[in-house]
Amino acid sequence: MSGRTVLALLVALVAVGLATPGLAQFELIHDAPGTVQVATDGQIVFALEDDGRILQYASGSWQTVDEGTDTVQIAADEGRLYALKKNGRLFRRMFGAWSQIGAGGTRQIVASGRDLFALDTNDEVWLYTTRTGEWTKVDDGSSTRQVAADRQTGLLVLKNSGNIWKHVTSWTRLDDGTGTRSIVASAGLVYALKDNGNVWRHAGAWEKADDGTDTLSIAACGPTLYCLKQDGSLWACASGRRSAVDTDPTNRQVEARGELVLLLKQDGKIALARGLLPGADPRQEKFSRLYQE
Repeated sequence: MSGRTVLALLVALVAVGLATPGLAQFELIHDAPGTVQVATDGQIVFALEDDGRILQYASGSWQTVDEGTDTVQIAADEGRLYALKKNGRLFRRMFGAWSQIGAGGTRQIVASGRDLFALDTNDEVWLYTTRTGEWTKVDDGSSTRQVAADRQTGLLVLKNSGNIWKHVTSWTRLDDGTGTRSIVASAGLVYALKDNGNVWRHAGAWEKADDGTDTLSIAACGPTLYCLKQDGSLWACASGRRSAVDTDPTNRQVEARGELVLLLKQDGKIALARGLLPGADPRQEKFSRLYQE
């Protein structure tokens, strides 16, 4: 594309009052390297550092909420922060205080509303209910690769075979196919990232949500799907629209909840945006594609 063409396109977009779609919507909130995972409950941002510490970002500033060196995963929702330790033990931070809620054997956690789902080393899935403080086994199956959950959607389980199962009051198989890499639950919807880079959405039936072949990871916030591509660009998809909202090639992880969208960079820095949606005007999508050429 010639420089004159790009300039003409920019002038045309400004003339109709369109901003460059999303390319300036992210704010760098953590510019120190070392973050290995980000999480949010929709209001507060949490960062797991490579030395095991957990940081919290709220009201424009960071503070350390756990000085430990053995945390391997964090999860958060509705004012609750969960930390999974190397030895499989689980801790919850609520109202500013930590308490142990799991004795060991956990390998993955997912927060859902005020409760927590845990996948243990035996591939069993357990539900921790905050109201009662008790654990309940919800799946004693085998070969579970990943769990995902959302209060409106329920619990999702991805098997090594590629099968996807959903649990609300009973188990339902949503997909008996193969080739699913990861799953996401949001606002009653199920998203499945396939090995070929396609993303499918289930809302009573499966339909293709993104037909790209270069999607690395996905996140969802309400009905909006976010696709992180191999080139680092982040695309938002909703209501039949699709547009780029960030084009930084150093992006390596996307996380979303509530109105917050987080991007973790390759060097461990964190960027934040609020309420990102795909461009309503098709010229925004056209521009976002041309911008990357």
